[in-house]
Amino acid sequence: MINNVEKEKNSNEDLSIIEYPYLTQLDLLGAHDDYVEQFLINTKMRLLNNVSLYVIHGSLERVTHNFKRDATRINCAKSIIYVQQSVMDMTILDF
Repeated sequence: MINNVEKEKNSNEDLSIIEYPYLTQLDLLGAHDDYVEQFLINTKMRLLNNVSLYVIHGSLERVTHNFKRDATRINCAKSIIYVQQSVMDMTILDF
């Protein structure tokens, strides 16, 4: 679970692609958009198929540019995305 609502101050764009071969679930409900973006952009992170991703709808919408951003499509397609509008609401998105 990542729970950091503040933006990271040190952004280094020259990092290698990160892989988590044993990652099966990722909770980004309390995370800043920068963290959501890091896990969804395929040039920063490679996700395995069927990773359960928990995220707030507004954050997902901003990071994916209203679900039209090519750089996020690969990792979104590999994930089972559980979206919350609020703390009580949960929806599953199919990309």
